[in-house]
Amino acid sequence: MRRLIIFFVMVFFFTACTLGLRGEREPDEVLQLLPQISADKHPDVSAVVLLDQSLIEILPSGGYQARYRTVIKILKETGRHYGDVSFDFNSRLKEVKILHARTIAPDGRIIPLKENAIKIINPYSDYPEYSDYKELVFSLPGVEVGSVIDYEIYVKAKSNIRGHFSTRPFFQWTKPVLLSRYKITIPKEMSITYLALHPPKGVDPSPLITYQGDKKTYLWEFRDIPGVPNDEDLTPPEGEFTFNILITTMERWEDFFSWWRELIKGKTEPDEAIKRKTKELTEGLKGRKEKIEAIFDYVKRKIRYVSVNLGKPGYEPTPAREVFENKYGDCKDKSTLLISMLAAAGIKAYYVLIPTHYTENLIREIPFPFQFDHCIVAVPEGKDYLFLDPTDSMCRFGHLPLMDQGRNVLIFKDEKAVFAKTPRADPLSNGIFIWKTIKVGEDGSLEVTTEETYFGEEDSTMRHTYKGKSPAQIKKEVKDTIESWSFGAKLIDYSCTDPLNFREWFHEKTVYYIPDYCQKAGDILSFRIPDIYIGCSYVTKSRKYPLNIWGGYFVRQKAEIIPPPGYKILALPRPMRVKSPYLEYQSVYEEREGKIFYTQEFIQRAVRISPKEYPIYRDLCQKVNDHNRKEAIFFIRAGRRDLAGSGLN
Repeated sequence: MRRLIIFFVMVFFFTACTLGLRGEREPDEVLQLLPQISADKHPDVSAVVLLDQSLIEILPSGGYQARYRTVIKILKETGRHYGDVSFDFNSRLKEVKILHARTIAPDGRIIPLKENAIKIINPYSDYPEYSDYKELVFSLPGVEVGSVIDYEIYVKAKSNIRGHFSTRPFFQWTKPVLLSRYKITIPKEMSITYLALHPPKGVDPSPLITYQGDKKTYLWEFRDIPGVPNDEDLTPPEGEFTFNILITTMERWEDFFSWWRELIKGKTEPDEAIKRKTKELTEGLKGRKEKIEAIFDYVKRKIRYVSVNLGKPGYEPTPAREVFENKYGDCKDKSTLLISMLAAAGIKAYYVLIPTHYTENLIREIPFPFQFDHCIVAVPEGKDYLFLDPTDSMCRFGHLPLMDQGRNVLIFKDEKAVFAKTPRADPLSNGIFIWKTIKVGEDGSLEVTTEETYFGEEDSTMRHTYKGKSPAQIKKEVKDTIESWSFGAKLIDYSCTDPLNFREWFHEKTVYYIPDYCQKAGDILSFRIPDIYIGCSYVTKSRKYPLNIWGGYFVRQKAEIIPPPGYKILALPRPMRVKSPYLEYQSVYEEREGKIFYTQEFIQRAVRISPKEYPIYRDLCQKVNDHNRKEAIFFIRAGRRDLAGSGLN
């Protein structure tokens, strides 16, 4: 486990905010809202947010001072976790203080936060380059059902981009918010650009703008904002369906381009050590693509990835020579070294800032700079680009991780920055091909040989699953899985690709035996193909939010089934075909030369399905799943008459 360095911090309680800590009860507009809240009035939520408030004053430098206050009433046991507070910040740019923090007990007692309950944690203490990123954490005392938690944090910050300020407040929580207030005061000569996204019906997202002396104030204030419970799987990032506002003092993207270009200036310059290593890796390789692959494989595998969200430790990358020497780095650092080594091989490459599928996609209409959570690399290929993500150590060259596909990005070329979009792989390049040979025994047993080849994201997933494990460990895991299927089931043989062999797609072969698998009824044996793909896995009754799958995929299965000695084929399942914009499916059984040949193919084509479209998709999935569950093959002992009128065929 990574060591955590923990610092105790001195907490400054400002005089104006310490009345509650002495047990006095000052008038407060928020506390006047308490009578409106009860578990009876809000039966479906564990807590209600009384106040979500940000008061920010922007300085001419783009730095700012801010006070963030949160007041929450706990209605159920599951809401008590709101008493554990975490506030992350970059200590190089921000000073953080707690102005007040308290719990108001159900009987009205005020319980102040204890100093020894406050810590500052450095999650990346093993990596000096990221030591600026810290978390202020504290746990409020005496939190129980009926309690109100109330805390306010003060921040004094330098500007990330000199002369500019940008922020993205979210006005909707998973719980209802009674009062949301966001107030920004700026010098009169400055201006703000903003874009409101997904305001609730009937809400005017425009700010109230007022002037006083040399100051200008923007105030967004909303009451009774409904909660947005995110209890569904595979939803888009919250910013794509909840009420939030992009706010920036930037008027054009060129300001951001210039700032980033200054940060990366000189960082990719290869030193002699990098040049020597690049020469070693590419010696004897004639093709440009071969050289790119050799360098990419080195950076992805030999430079340890430190997973830090872009921007948390700062946007400035570590120089390539230091990354090469340290043998570790975050996304922008690994990209820096990859660009440097490619340059040493005479190959041009560029930084790419990207919002992965874990965050909201890039909106170009407003020059809001901090929409990115990741950094990758683009290599020019004619009019297009080869996008490379060196952070995934198990990703084959030429495959872009699914989280990076189909995203709006910013490419920093030498002379300018350009907007582009990463390609989305065809569904038929991401999936699994399965081949089975099944020998059915006269006693109802099965001997099954399965060969599976994984492509695209599935290939990476299998490599991650087995990396660092010996062949014996992998084989034992497979053995335990098969033995859990049925009493007496056993593994006969197993082999798989070395997870570190990137020259071929990941492949595994399994041979196993299952006794008494078939159902018996007199002279008839019946069975379903074991471990068969069941189609969609996302079926629920309805959805409030879009189904977000990130990328299409396929599963193609073929099987050769050898009937038991002394039996012949009595009945096969009917074929089925489904074709739609959302998915395609086919299942076909054929009899040839006394054997059964089975083909099944499932293709997931749609990657985002709206709540309105979802019932259509759900019904198709249900149709596929029902068909798979009912598919059964019947054999009858040779010499017996077929069961006319049995309905089996």
